[in-house]
Amino acid sequence: MLKKTVKEFDHLSRSLVRMAGLVEEALATATTALFERDREAARKVIAGDDAVDALENELQEECMRVLALHAPLAGDLRWVAAVLLAATDLERVGDLAAGIAGRVHALTLFPPIPIPAGLPEMAARAGGMLREAVDAFVGRDRAAALRVVAADDEVDRANAALIRELVGTMTADPAAVEPGLGLFTVVRHLEKAADHAVSLAEEAVYVADGALIRHAHRTPAPAANPG
Repeated sequence: MLKKTVKEFDHLSRSLVRMAGLVEEALATATTALFERDREAARKVIAGDDAVDALENELQEECMRVLALHAPLAGDLRWVAAVLLAATDLERVGDLAAGIAGRVHALTLFPPIPIPAGLPEMAARAGGMLREAVDAFVGRDRAAALRVVAADDEVDRANAALIRELVGTMTADPAAVEPGLGLFTVVRHLEKAADHAVSLAEEAVYVADGALIRHAHRTPAPAANPG
């Protein structure tokens, strides 16, 4: 590979890591703002989403330039293609973090309701999966990526348990319905953030050895009960 091309690949990697750092921080700050009812921190997360969007655009432009100028082959082509996908996943997690932050203002308009005990743990797990997936992607570490994929089942179980708990809280207390729906949205956003971490991990496997595992490990949803 030409020295100039190596430098461009290194720059792509650094840009992706920088974008990942912003997104990881946004997700952590948004959930902390939720638990602490901190509107100012939530506003900063929302305002910071523009920087994430700008980095996604920058990465896409750089990838297209590398493809056009250097026509990379084999593993190098996989890397550039995967960076394009990874940037999209990270941008969507940034949007989800902004969405969580957006719930903070609405929730502070109501008296606080109990935060489900499993919600901070779910938030920490989703954030950890994202961080591990990015490390696996940059390090081309198949084993680490597969650990992220396997961790998604726990998030799915936590999601189902938290939804059941929130439904119970809202059923028992009509005053809890509106804030409960806000927390419901937060839970769903965290579950989707974990899904994007899994997508990043799948892309890491593709970068590492060219294997396409997307959908291969997913468990189909149970069929609807007829009648």
